[in-house]
Parts: sequence; structure tokens; C-alpha cells
Amino acid sequence: MKRVILLTVILILLATPILATDTYVIGAGKTEKAVINIINYDPLPASAGEHVTIYLKVRNQDSSDIKDIKLTLIEDYPFSFDVDTPTRNIKNLRKDEIALLTYKVRVADDATEGENILRFKYETPQGFWFSEDVKIDVKSEGGALGIESVISTPERVAPGQTINLKVNLKNNANSYVRDVVINLDVSSIETFTPVGSTTEKRITGLGAGQTKELQYDLIVDPSAETKAYRIPLTVTYTESSAAEETSNHIVGVVVDSEADYQLDIEDTEVHTKGDVGKVTVSVSNVGTSELKFLTLELKENKNYEIISNQRVYLGNLEPDDFKTAEYKIQSGSSKDVKLDFDVIYKDSYNKPFTDNKDVNLKMFSARQAVAYGLSQPNGGIFNIFIYLIVLFFIFKTYKQWKIDRDIEVAVKKVAKRWYRWCKEKIKLINKKNIKKFLKKIKLKR
Repeated sequence: MKRVILLTVILILLATPILATDTYVIGAGKTEKAVINIINYDPLPASAGEHVTIYLKVRNQDSSDIKDIKLTLIEDYPFSFDVDTPTRNIKNLRKDEIALLTYKVRVADDATEGENILRFKYETPQGFWFSEDVKIDVKSEGGALGIESVISTPERVAPGQTINLKVNLKNNANSYVRDVVINLDVSSIETFTPVGSTTEKRITGLGAGQTKELQYDLIVDPSAETKAYRIPLTVTYTESSAAEETSNHIVGVVVDSEADYQLDIEDTEVHTKGDVGKVTVSVSNVGTSELKFLTLELKENKNYEIISNQRVYLGNLEPDDFKTAEYKIQSGSSKDVKLDFDVIYKDSYNKPFTDNKDVNLKMFSARQAVAYGLSQPNGGIFNIFIYLIVLFFIFKTYKQWKIDRDIEVAVKKVAKRWYRWCKEKIKLINKKNIKKFLKKIKLKR
């Protein structure tokens, strides 16, 4: 069984990067003494905020066997135990014999990049001693260089406008980094065009804890869709160990513009006071952002009465498009009427809005409406005359029907008599008769 365990540990060590063996003496000069060798740790370097597995060997360099050894990894910042225990027991370690041990510890999220120290406590029935400092190399999560902040001015940019991005870069390591290249990659997003400089910037180097502000000016395409855009930002640099590192980030830019629309009277059957009819109102999106879930609500007003439904749902309205809503009302005013509307919608980011708008419905007098061809004239005496003729015709037809007892025959006979009567009267209308008629009127005066 011991051989199987030993073989497993050896295979693990062979499968991981090899670390140059560091030797740490325990109990030097004491009666019992041993040596710790850190064989390897994985990952190498250890990563802040992650676990690291430490492989080590303990060798008895005393002149006799050492019994009941208790080796404890002292829990101290930035190392802690959450899935493992700190103590290992070795029942008997013979002269020049080696014991292979492993520990799994967690590295603190805010661990300092570079060498960090851990220590071991070595204990036997003869006493206890502490090891020399054991050095573990730690790499900060996300690399030495990090993006501390990105400031957009303005926070929301409208299509066609220019936005300024301030990218604050910070060296989180405790060592110098050099050959820093920062690339804001807008090549895959046609919405943005750099202004005044390229999107790739270079810094010779940054000392430990230093920050650097970089600025980018981008103009937004006038036809850009209003939404949040994700722009890739790549940072490449060389660490003090000569290792080249690359970190990838995302810079968010919000393209937005206020809703811009107009309400108009598209068509109306209401022109004068008291008219009952349909009024068609159009909503035109003259802005660059979408109007979502658009609803038009006609509000009550003393100058008109709403006969139809007050609310009309129009749905989504794209830029450079329009939709219409139809209402049936009765006008109660002879003066121009202000139709009072609530325009209810959400913007491209689903933020709700309710705008109160009014639309002017022009009113006319009855005479103006007839003159402008907006309504038909009331018949007056002429209509009454026509009604009387029709009634008289019906009366004559009824009398003829009582004689013939056949409605079709009765209608034809009455119509023929009327035709002959009208023809005779029309013949009387000539110049000679008109002159006689005019003379009679003069004589009467």
C-alpha cells in the first residue's frame, strides 16, 4: 500500500512543472534534526484567490531514527486552510529516510504579488522547532496590470456625437512592468470611429502601484442603434520576470438618445360645433431611438366628448416610421379644440415614460365648413319643397292605386301625368312670357 501511495505522489510531481528544490533546515544544531525540501507547488506561481498544492519531502539527517514527528504548516496570511488540515504525522522516520507530504492551502484574494512566506512547526517528543521561511511565489489574480476604472463623458452618448473614454490603468504588482500596449479594438464594431488618435497606445513602463490615465475620443455613427455596446480592450505587458502577459477586458458604451416624435391630425370628420365623427391621429418617430410598447390615450376634456375607446395600443415604433390611432368624438366648442393625449411608451432600455401632449383640432363655422367643402349645406326651404313634392306624388299614386288596384300601373300613370305637366310648364318659360311676368310685377308696385 505504501508503495502505491509513493508511486502516486511521484506521478503527480512528474505531471507538474518542476521547481528548483529549496532546502529549509529544521532544528539545526539540535539533538533531533530534519530537512524540508519544497519539491514543487501547483500552480506555479500560485494564484491569488485560488488553491495551491504544495509538494515537499522531509529527510531525517540525524544520526538515529526520529519517532512521532508532527509537522504543522502554520496558517498565516496570505495562506489559509479551508479544504485541508495543517498537520501531518510521521510515526517513524529512519536515518536518511525521506517522507513525502502534500498540503492544499488557499491563497488570499488580496495577496501581494511576488514571494510570500509560510513556515512549518516541527514537533517530536523531544521538543519543537520552527522552520526557516519558506518562499512561495504568488501572482495576483488578473495579472499585474489591471483596469481600475473607465469613465465615459457623456455617460450616454447620442448617435452622431463624440464620446471621451478615460481608462485608468494600475500596476497591482510590487515590481516594475514594461512595454505596455493598450488596444481599444473598435475594428469589429462599425459604430465607433477614433478621432484625434489611434486606438492603440503604448507606455514605456509602470512602477509598482503606479497608475496611468489613457484617453480615447470616439465618434458614434449617426445611424447607430441605441443600445449598450461592448468594446474589447487588450492590455499586453512584460513583467519583471521577462514573462509577457496579456489581459482582456470589456469597455461598455451606452448609445442612447431621448425620444423624439410628433403628433398630428391625420384626418377628421369633426369640423363644427356639435359634429360627431372620427378623428385620426398619427404618431411619427422622428428620432433615432425606438418607441416600445407605444400606447396613445385620449384624455377627457370639457370641449369634446369621447364616444370610442380612449386607449389605443400601437406597439413598437421604429425610427422614421409612423402609426395612426382613430377616435370618435363630439365637438362641444365652436373654437379650436385641444385634444389632450397621454403618450405612454418605453425607451430602448425599457425605461417607462408618460408624456402629456395636445394636438390642435381646428374648428369652423357652418358657413366656413360649407365654403371650404368640409361639409354639405343644409337644404333649408329647397329641401322642404322637395319633401312636399315627394309627399304629393305619393298621395296621387295612392289615389290612383285605389282605382286600379295595381301599384305598378298607378305609379306609371301618375308619372306620365307629372311628366306632361312639367313639359307644359317648361314650354311656358320663354322670353315673351318672362317679359309679361316682369311687367305685371311692375304694375303691381
